Amino acid sequence: MAHAIEASAGYGEMLHGEAISLGMVAAARLSSQIAGLTPAAAAKIVSTLKRFDLPTRIPDHMAVDTILGHMKHDKKFSEGKIRFVLLRAIGDAFVSSDVTEAQIVSAIKGLRF
Repeated sequence: MAHAIEASAGYGEMLHGEAISLGMVAAARLSSQIAGLTPAAAAKIVSTLKRFDLPTRIPDHMAVDTILGHMKHDKKFSEGKIRFVLLRAIGDAFVSSDVTEAQIVSAIKGLRF
């Protein structure tokens, strides 16, 4: 998701690491919804990013459809599905192609709060 966020912002408008931070927030939230990551662990990830002054919310002008469109052209898009790195727990990551488009849209919208 980070590359899609970076592309949606316009290259040069957002640092790569800032986009990675936003992707990590979305992945943590998805992981707590569908992969078993506890809400406390997801909150710990977000608070750690905040402690380093990294963004945890996307700018209001970034459209969900634009981000989703960029995701469908990302290297993680394969066989009609977007692959995500999810967490069962901090340090226990796996790659999943089972995240639905509705869950992705929800995760992007969640980056506004």
